[in-house]
Amino acid sequence: MWQIAKRRSDPDYLANQARAQKAWSERNPGYWQAYREINPDYARENRAQQRGRNKRRVIAKMDSLTPQSLPAGIYELRLLDGDSRLAKKDVWVVSLRVLSPSGP
Repeated sequence: MWQIAKRRSDPDYLANQARAQKAWSERNPGYWQAYREINPDYARENRAQQRGRNKRRVIAKMDSLTPQSLPAGIYELRLLDGDSRLAKKDVWVVSLRVLSPSGP
């Protein structure tokens, strides 16, 4: 689809599309909730597809890491492609140090 290529190559077009989508959502609050209620088969299939996408992607919650779960060390920091687990070409090497241990 030409729009996908356009979004990837033109940051202004991408920003305009995002603004248009946000404006539409603000003008139509509750639309998707009502749509899912009227179309339960669609909602069920969409949830199943999302579970499949989640298995293929890196998903992280804001509070998923704690000082105890991530030891000090050298790490690679990569920007992931939004549609897959593929890292883009830019990679940063970072050093993480524990500045103050947590716990009693």
